[in-house]
Amino acid sequence: MRIQPAGTERGFYEGIKTGLQEALIHAKADKNLSAKTDIHKILFLDIDGVLNHCGCTHGLPWCPTIRGVVPRLVNRLNHILEATSANVVLSSDWRLPKNVRLKRYLFRCGIRDFDKLYLGDTPELPPVKISQKAHRGDEIAKWIVDHGFVGRYAIVDDNQLLHPSEILNNFFQTNDARGLTDEIAEMIIQHLNTPTG
Repeated sequence: MRIQPAGTERGFYEGIKTGLQEALIHAKADKNLSAKTDIHKILFLDIDGVLNHCGCTHGLPWCPTIRGVVPRLVNRLNHILEATSANVVLSSDWRLPKNVRLKRYLFRCGIRDFDKLYLGDTPELPPVKISQKAHRGDEIAKWIVDHGFVGRYAIVDDNQLLHPSEILNNFFQTNDARGLTDEIAEMIIQHLNTPTG
C-alpha cells in the first residue's frame, strides 16, 4: 500500500507546517521534563527498520527510492502509544536537518496524535572517529541528562546500541527484515507500564 499525501505536494507540506512548528515550540518550552507531571514515559523512536523494513515495495511520494513507512507497523506503534500514554523523541536519522522532509512526513503518515506526543529529537553528537557516526546510545543518554528526565523510557531501534547497561536495559532491537513486530510491541508496553522503583 502506497501512502499518498493529501492534495498536491505543496498542499501536503503547507498542511503540516503549523503542526510541526507547534511541536517544535512544545519541545523547547520546558527543558526540565521531569517537572512536567504529564510526561512520565518516553519512547525513543528509530524509523528505518522499525516502521519499515528491507522488503518495502513502496517509497516516499517525492522520492520512491527511500522507504516509506508500512501502515501495519505504524498501527503497532499506535498500539504502544495508546497502551502506555508515552511521548515520542526521535532518535532516527530522519530527525537530522538534512532530512527535514522525512521528519515532516511523520506528521501525516498515520502516527496517532504525533503532533501532541512528539517532544523533540536526540542531539546530533560529533562522530567518535572521522569515519564513524556518534553512537546513538550516547545521543539518547545526553538527551535524558539534558532534559532531567527520570521517568520510564524505551528505545526501539534496528541497530545495536553500544552503551552502558542503564541504557541497554531499556533497549528493544528490531530486525530490518521485519520491522516492529507484535512481540516487541508487547514487550515495550510491559516495560513502559512497569512502575518505577
